[in-house]
Amino acid sequence: MISMEIKPTPETVRLMKRLKRSRETLRHNLEVSLRKGLRNVAEKTRMRLTGPRPSRLDIVTKRLYNSIEFVVDGWKEDTLKGRVGSDVHHRDFVPYAAVHEFGYFNPAQHVRGHVRMQTHIFGVPVTPFPVDVRPYTRKMNIPKRAYVAPAIEETMPFLKHLLERAVVNTVAGKRME
Repeated sequence: MISMEIKPTPETVRLMKRLKRSRETLRHNLEVSLRKGLRNVAEKTRMRLTGPRPSRLDIVTKRLYNSIEFVVDGWKEDTLKGRVGSDVHHRDFVPYAAVHEFGYFNPAQHVRGHVRMQTHIFGVPVTPFPVDVRPYTRKMNIPKRAYVAPAIEETMPFLKHLLERAVVNTVAGKRME
């Protein structure tokens, strides 16, 4: 058996410390850049929610609009993750967000029998009274009106620029804020 021992020179030790600091700086700069990019995506997503129907959703109650947020999950090993959308914080979950983003088609949706209150008859207001509604089947076809995917696509050049600046700043030894 042959054993070997390598002892780095003082200059090599200094270089290794600098590279370790550069890695930490790079991770920090990439996280700052991703946060700026996702903030931009969230703003553009909110802008895409406003506008005339039927091409866009338009604001009715502001529930979906107010639920659009972003979050940077941070580093897990060598992967930086972030999310943007209406369900990044579960307190703001909007169940119909995905339906509008991706569309929905169901040729036969079954509706159970239920009781509803009849308040108008042929447009004329009446004293409310209960009405039994029998079970029935309806066709659901909600068209796709994406708002997050186009915002990401629109922001991609800006995000690439931010990430490039993060690397350049790291090489220059600068921490981004």
